[in-house]
Amino acid sequence: MQFSDFVKKLHASDSVTIADMVAVLDAYHAGLGEIQIIPVPFDPPVGEAFFRRIETDRTSAYEEEFWNVAVYYCADLDNHPKQRRYVLAKELMHAFDPPESWASDKEKFIRLLKDIQNEPLPEDRTPVFSAEIETRWKALVALCPIGPRAEFTERFNAGEMEEYEIASHFGVPTWTVQYIVDDYFVQASERLLGS
Repeated sequence: MQFSDFVKKLHASDSVTIADMVAVLDAYHAGLGEIQIIPVPFDPPVGEAFFRRIETDRTSAYEEEFWNVAVYYCADLDNHPKQRRYVLAKELMHAFDPPESWASDKEKFIRLLKDIQNEPLPEDRTPVFSAEIETRWKALVALCPIGPRAEFTERFNAGEMEEYEIASHFGVPTWTVQYIVDDYFVQASERLLGS
């Protein structure tokens, strides 16, 4: 399944939930098997999540290879539903990552953490870090259908709508609204959807 097909299926309904995302991925993404979303207590809470592919044994030589998936998230996010929604959506977007961008071993994961800390220049970015940035945009595109987004952006720019109203409508953290209403959202959306 391509990301553009995923978004079309999600945006066919009026609202997008994490359960919808899991259902669409489960039904249509050939490379994925079972998808689990698992809260994990962290002390202190970190507000993060992690997408993990779990190897599976095929039961038939005729089956295509697939991966089961676990998304582990900080249980404290249950107290922050909009942040949890965005974080889980972002992690689910890793289902579309090509294999070279998987943080599939200890060294790649450590390098990813360092890259997140340092935000390297584009020419120094690894495929793993580039995928991490891309999942942020994919999550927003998936959670914010372009039609309502355009209407709300127009109203926001005219001073008729506040950030918190846009965040409430899309069920995302208020800090993401700066990206949703920015002109670059359309460019990123077109690039990710192949429009």
